[in-house]
Amino acid sequence: MSQTRVQKKKRKNRIILILFTFLLIYFIISLIPLVFGNPYKTVLPEDDVLFRKFEGQSVLIKEEYVYFAEGNGQVERIAKEGERVSSFEEVARISLLNDTSGLKQELLEVDQKIDTLSKSDRQASDISNDNTQLEDFQKETVNDIQKYINEGSYLNVQRSKEEILIYNGKLNNSSQGNTLLNQSIETLKETRKGLVEKIDKNNIRCYSSESGLISYEIDGYENIFLPKDFENYTYENLNIDENAKNEIQDKISIGSPVFKTINNFEWYLAIKVTNTKDIEDYEIGQAITVEVADKEIIGNIVAINTTNNKAVIVVRFRDYLHEIYNLRFTDVSIIKEKIESYKIPVNAVFDYEGKKGVYIEEVNGIVKFKPVNVLDIVGDDAYIDKGDIGGFITIGGEKYKTVSLYDEIFIDPTTVKDGQILR
Repeated sequence: MSQTRVQKKKRKNRIILILFTFLLIYFIISLIPLVFGNPYKTVLPEDDVLFRKFEGQSVLIKEEYVYFAEGNGQVERIAKEGERVSSFEEVARISLLNDTSGLKQELLEVDQKIDTLSKSDRQASDISNDNTQLEDFQKETVNDIQKYINEGSYLNVQRSKEEILIYNGKLNNSSQGNTLLNQSIETLKETRKGLVEKIDKNNIRCYSSESGLISYEIDGYENIFLPKDFENYTYENLNIDENAKNEIQDKISIGSPVFKTINNFEWYLAIKVTNTKDIEDYEIGQAITVEVADKEIIGNIVAINTTNNKAVIVVRFRDYLHEIYNLRFTDVSIIKEKIESYKIPVNAVFDYEGKKGVYIEEVNGIVKFKPVNVLDIVGDDAYIDKGDIGGFITIGGEKYKTVSLYDEIFIDPTTVKDGQILR
């Protein structure tokens, strides 16, 4: 009996040793990915949009009105670049070559004098019946005069003297000199009027003839690309000037462009199409989506002019011009279709039993093949069909469950096989 017990004990120890060895091997194997890196790298699908589009060169066509200078001089811009103005609004002034700096300085002094005297006159009227308050003000003004003398601010000294005269009621009996500081408010206003007239004779005021956006950037194509006769915008006639530059001039001569107003309620793009197959599904009047300067805008086709296998498509728009009004020649994209899809690494897709698909890791750690419909390949990414509401796609008339947003897809399908248990 003792020998039997010894054998049972040995057998039990052998079983324990085998189990321990198995657990140790399993533990070592599980540590391999941590030590040497996990060979089973996975990635989740990205919810993305596939754009079916083609690119083309285009010309921006706008209704533009150019104002030309009626004299030689320096431009003073009243309206800001890109600002919207109404018709007959002052946009700019041309200061003729005659020097009016002295007149402008004199006008500034007169305006300051009128403001000072008007304010002091109102204050004097308010305190004319209060002798104590009047005396306090006179003392305060005398102190101000002393301060201005020390600072060398002689214009303020003269103003303070005038204020004292007003409060003493002696303004009309003071010096009869012709200096501006000794003139009455009424006389100063007459003087101001005369100065303004003299300055205006040396200025040309420029007004907008139409309402719209103001631009001082003139490229010379304003009267070439006109929003009419769209049938004449053909592939061979539409020349793209890649070296076109907008010019802004500060000093101008007679006949030079000063500014332009742009109708921002309606504008056009004439787009060159190198292959008519790209637009064979479009027709006049149809809505179309165009990407301009990284912005998607919707317009309507007004003309399709075909020459052999090339064409020009003219599209009308009614908004967004305020952001691109200074463009003339620009590359655009016509977006034919936008498809909600999943984006995955293209290397994850392979052929399996006549179907394209990927390997995914299920929750229980088992590798499973799932078929996919590849919509397009862009660089290193493949865009695949999401399937119907239940996640099914159709291949060869048969429905198959495709990948979902939370499926872990193996980046390198050669590292695993269908049905493999990973854990």
